[in-house]
Amino acid sequence: MKQVLLPLAAGLALTACSPPQPKVTSFNGHSISVVTSQTLTEKQQSKQAWEEAARVCGRVGKTAEYASQTADQRARETRRFFLCL
Repeated sequence: MKQVLLPLAAGLALTACSPPQPKVTSFNGHSISVVTSQTLTEKQQSKQAWEEAARVCGRVGKTAEYASQTADQRARETRRFFLCL
C-alpha cells in the first residue's frame, strides 16, 4: 500500500506547484475568449491570455487583438475577449 501512495502523493504535490493554465472557452475563427485564474497577478493573467490567444489565432493565419475583459469575483477568474484579425 505504501508503494502505491508514495508515487500518488508525489504526483499530486507536483501538480499543486504548477501555475494555473489559461482556458480557451470559445473560438470561432474570428474571435476567442480566454479565461485565466485570478490567483495570478494581473500582469501574469494578461500575458497568459495574450499568448494563448496569439497561439490559437495563429493557427488560422491571423493575429490576436485585445477587445475586452470581464472579471468573475465569485469564480476568481477573468475572461478576456480577443478578435482574430
